[in-house]
Amino acid sequence: MKEHAKKALKHDFEVAGKTVPTLALVALFLVGTGSAALLNSFGTVSGTADVSQAVTVDGPDTVSYNTSMTAGATKIDTFNVTNDADVSAPVGFTTECEATNTEDISDSNLQDGDFDCDGVNHKAVAYYESAGSNFTGYSESVGDSGVVVDDDETGDYSSIQTAIDDSPAETIYVESGTYNTFTADRSVSVVGLNNPTTDSAATIVVDSENGRNTVSSEGVTVKGLHFRLDDQIGSSAIYVNSGATDQEIVIEDNFFEDTTSQPNPTTHGLKVSDSANTGVVNNRFEGFYHGVQVTNTAEQRVDIEENTFDSQHLDGVFVTAAKQNGEKVHDADVNVESNFFTDVGPDFPSGAVLLTQAEDDAVEADLEISKNVFTESNSVDVRTADPTDGYLEVESVSGTLNADNNFFGEDGIQTVGDVTASYGEVSSETLSAGETDTVGIYTNFDVALAPGDYEVDFNVQPSSATS
Repeated sequence: MKEHAKKALKHDFEVAGKTVPTLALVALFLVGTGSAALLNSFGTVSGTADVSQAVTVDGPDTVSYNTSMTAGATKIDTFNVTNDADVSAPVGFTTECEATNTEDISDSNLQDGDFDCDGVNHKAVAYYESAGSNFTGYSESVGDSGVVVDDDETGDYSSIQTAIDDSPAETIYVESGTYNTFTADRSVSVVGLNNPTTDSAATIVVDSENGRNTVSSEGVTVKGLHFRLDDQIGSSAIYVNSGATDQEIVIEDNFFEDTTSQPNPTTHGLKVSDSANTGVVNNRFEGFYHGVQVTNTAEQRVDIEENTFDSQHLDGVFVTAAKQNGEKVHDADVNVESNFFTDVGPDFPSGAVLLTQAEDDAVEADLEISKNVFTESNSVDVRTADPTDGYLEVESVSGTLNADNNFFGEDGIQTVGDVTASYGEVSSETLSAGETDTVGIYTNFDVALAPGDYEVDFNVQPSSATS
């Protein structure tokens, strides 16, 4: 599991001040090549099978809900399921609820008198470990078709812009150092040679003197660079505006960081406008008001995948389906998948993902949101309308926004506007040899609990391992 995911899980699910107890997790099952033996306690094997062929659950033994659960309350707990075998093992997940009280309660605001867990909704849900950026092991080497930029003047060029302008090279390789911004106005790849999140990064300083970076041509790749915003420029670290073209633009493996003490509300990490198909993949956005804004996509597609949005002051992903002079110009076709949103919206009522429009009449938009992890949000997760926040005047977008199959964290699903949203339910999976998967148990209470004990048990069902 990624380090940021581990930290987020620890933070999310050990929340101070919560009065609700932890969910019951029970039943460990041993999986062998042709038989299964029950683990009767954590770390203890019953039977003669080899413990190296076990599927184990890392979680508490058994805990009951008490009567403090209020109507509408949501509880979610996560745990690890590990296949310790040297062969793959298919497993199934089920949840069961049992009420142990016998007293008859006539209060209609509480559970029914038969105490059979009516109103306690429970299911196993997926936690998406692959969500978010990962720069572990990042490195690039200089290829035959490229030139090297080094700010100590030991490379082919000392300036990225000069290399783009004066060299016909397909790839501009950038050594560690500090550089001015650039405009990629031809098909070219600008690639950092070192991990962008370390001291050896190739750092592009974005400020009022240097201005923003611009991608104005098709077929451009920007990869492995650290974009550091040093003052309130009221613009974007990178502005992509190539027009509708055939060759894709790729913004990949970059670290976008706003280091200003008072970030500008009109500043974005990345803005994509009137552009070719664009892939925004495995980037980290930290400290901006808006991480990524997409507008006027010219019927082209923007894929925002496997990025981390951390400490965003307003929105992680901000999508605008725009109009000009009262006429619809473009719909928004945007895919938001496998991203990690954490600590989004600490300053204003906002959303990790926002879909809106800037004019009066509704504009249809195709915005797909799936397999993302939302956690530590101080506001809503997904919204189609902006609450009154003092400086944004926007209207909602027509149509229903689909945000099914995501992981929404301890506070449950929080949406504004016409949004359908759900956790990703999981009933079975196959774990490869040595694989660990994180699974959650989602429990929602339609009504307050009657006095008594309620146990929700999580079961990993035994299944024969396969070679």
